[in-house]
Parts: sequence; C-alpha cells; structure tokens
Amino acid sequence: MTEDVKGIVNESILHEIAELADEADPDFFITHVHRFIEHNTEALAKLRLAVDSLDRQTIHNVAHSMGGAAANFGGVSLSRSCVELENSAAHAGDENLHTMFGRLEAESAFFTDYLQRSLEGQADGRQTSREGSDEQNTHSRGRG
Repeated sequence: MTEDVKGIVNESILHEIAELADEADPDFFITHVHRFIEHNTEALAKLRLAVDSLDRQTIHNVAHSMGGAAANFGGVSLSRSCVELENSAAHAGDENLHTMFGRLEAESAFFTDYLQRSLEGQADGRQTSREGSDEQNTHSRGRG
C-alpha cells in the first residue's frame, strides 16, 4: 500500500472490485466507481443541507448510507468520518456537527479524487492491454 493512502484507503478492496471485471463486463469497475462517485456527490449535498438546517435524523441516515458505501469501496477514512457524524448526530452541538461535516467533506474530496485517479489508471491499463493484444494479433497474422 502506498504511503499517501495508508489508513485512508484500503486498496485491496478496490483491487477486488477491479478483478470482478471480465470479458462479459470489462467496464464493471469503471461503471461501479462512477455510480459510487455519483451517489457520494448526491449524499454529500443532502448531508450539507441537513447539517445547515440541523436536521439530525437526516444527518444520521445519510451519514450511515455514505459510510457503508465508502466502506464497500475501501474508503476507510471517509467511512470513519461518516460513522463519527452518524453516531454524533443526535447529541453533538451545532458547531461540532459543522466541524465533523467539514472533515467528512474533506475526506470525501480526497477519496473521490483517489477514485478518479484509479479510473484513469484502469483506463490506461486497459488501453495498454488492448494495444498488446492488437500487437500480438498483428504478429500472429504475419506468420500465417
């Protein structure tokens, strides 16, 4: 695991998701990461509104949903921030809720950026793989 993500991202979970892609669905990883990012962006907006209006039940529910999704994608630190906000929603002071949301928002931005870079790496890897296959096919046809 690289130093900049140690304790923040569980890369092995992302690798497991990426390995689920096969010939039948080569875009499995890309599709699911895009769905996560879209869901996370929507949830973050709902959570921001809930924190601003001090809607503690919505804070609890949305933080719970975000935390589970983040954990499923290896977002260790984001998941941890979500759990903290979820568990504190009912009793934390207003200022504390805003502070916790600020941390969660920063974790979300980091993790989303990390996933975007993973997608770029996945696309680069698929392109290299295709180029290798094309080159191999060209050599095979040349022998025949």
